[in-house]
Formats: sequence, C-alpha cells, structure tokens
Amino acid sequence: MIVKSRNILSNKENKQLADDLLNVLGEQAQTFFNKKDKLEKIKTDKGTFVVKDKEIWFFQWKNRFLPSIHCLKGSKLLVHKVVVDVGAIKFVLNGADIMLPGIVHFDNLIEKGDFVVVREEKADTMIAVGISLLSHEDFSKINKGKAVRVINHLKDEIWTFRL
Repeated sequence: MIVKSRNILSNKENKQLADDLLNVLGEQAQTFFNKKDKLEKIKTDKGTFVVKDKEIWFFQWKNRFLPSIHCLKGSKLLVHKVVVDVGAIKFVLNGADIMLPGIVHFDNLIEKGDFVVVREEKADTMIAVGISLLSHEDFSKINKGKAVRVINHLKDEIWTFRL
C-alpha cells in the first residue's frame, strides 16, 4: 500500500467517524475512543483509512467508516458474530466470502446488511469482519450460497499495514 497523504483528523472528520460508528455499533460506539486519541487519516492507492497507534483502526467502505480487526481485537464491543468451522479458515484468510456450508453459528439478531465479526469455532479467534448478505431468518431457510461479504481479514493489506 502506498501512502499518498497523511493528516490528523479534523473535528468534522472526527464527527463523521463517530456518526459512522454509531450507525454500525450503536450506543456502545460512544465509549470507543476519546478526544485525546491521536487519529490520523491516510489516503493510499487502496483507499482511505484512519490510523491509531500505527495500525489501521478504521477503513472507509462505501462512504462510511467501519472498524478493522485491529480496532475490534482488544475491545469488549458486542458485535454480531458468525462462527465458521475449521475447514473454512484457509479460504477466509485468502479473502473468500463466507459460504453457508462453513457456518456453525449465525447470531439470531443479524439482519441483511449488518456489520459482523467472523470467528473460528475452536479458539473463538476473530479472523475477519464483513457485511451480512442474509438475515437470520433467511439463514435458517437456505443451505447454500454466500452469507457474509468479507471486507477485512487476517493477512490482508489492512491487517499487515504499519506506518
């Protein structure tokens, strides 16, 4: 990834980030970061990102900021969860979307378009974040096809990037 520009977030950009997180994570997003945090906005050849502590914490996807795995890994945020079997891990780590046959758990409250965390079943390790392509109701009726569009996974450029 090639950095094209880099600057501290303006008040307006901080507000947009807070609003985006509120829409994605609900009220719990208000305690996510404080005004003392040094957040930088970087533009690269791959997109726009917000960096905290030299790691990408948020990335812009379809004109809204979403939290990355770095952001979520140490937090206690309650995010809808999809759990995949061990056989799906290698495909997810290579950027594949989550297919229905590989899912062992799909949270009851998930709606189509929700931001979700993907975990593997044995160690309950977060391996990806994405957008649900189905509601829980649809999930219980269908047994093949894509369930989650993966937008950040371990081993991708967002995960490996360091300033």
